[in-house]
Amino acid sequence: MLPRLFFTHFRETSFVAEDGGWLAGFLCGFLSQTYPDQAYVHFVGVAPDRRGDGLARDLYERSVALDPTFAPAWAQLGRCYRIIGKYIESSPGSAQKAEQAYQRALELNPRLTIAHKFYAKLESDTGNAEGAIVRLLTVATRHGNDPELFAGLVHACRYAGLYDESIAAHAEASRLDPLLETGFEQSLMLAGDVERLRELAPAEMTGGGDAGIPWRLAGCRHVAIGGSAASYSRSRR
Repeated sequence: MLPRLFFTHFRETSFVAEDGGWLAGFLCGFLSQTYPDQAYVHFVGVAPDRRGDGLARDLYERSVALDPTFAPAWAQLGRCYRIIGKYIESSPGSAQKAEQAYQRALELNPRLTIAHKFYAKLESDTGNAEGAIVRLLTVATRHGNDPELFAGLVHACRYAGLYDESIAAHAEASRLDPLLETGFEQSLMLAGDVERLRELAPAEMTGGGDAGIPWRLAGCRHVAIGGSAASYSRSRR
């Protein structure tokens, strides 16, 4: 639990959500003292029994309603729209809402790399993985030391069928930030690199930007019991 000081000194940019008097979730945002026109989300949390019901989305919606220029919150809101619409509660307008949120984030801050990464996943989902790759590489030529860009390339390259390039993007992202999760094990599987996939520690097989997606875990189990990556790749198509 966060110390009370966060909600004392940053109460104007922090929110809590209650359910029957119990804490259901919270969001803490900080305004920069160096750059007064910039801010970022420092903490966000949702109670385990409230996950999956859109509470994080509601907190981010409140955040951007209070400060429409808060680019990181727009990026995270777009991710909520995409994840909820794709995996939790199917909605015809979720992809459009996510795209609008990402575009707003990048309009406010074209260098916001998490927005580029999240947007690349949506573009890949909607059949524009090649466009996502071009955009990420263009940004990387200017800001090539940011691991989030390469994490986005892991996803986009995989959707474009560039499995080796996806794995190489993971290597660069890990070099820049060894703790960043990229979900590259899916690329290993589709590339047919079963031996390397088997060598991964369990923690490495369950992370990534879309952590907890059932098909990924099912695929890992498939390989573990002797199924080939090639047959799994065919089943995905």
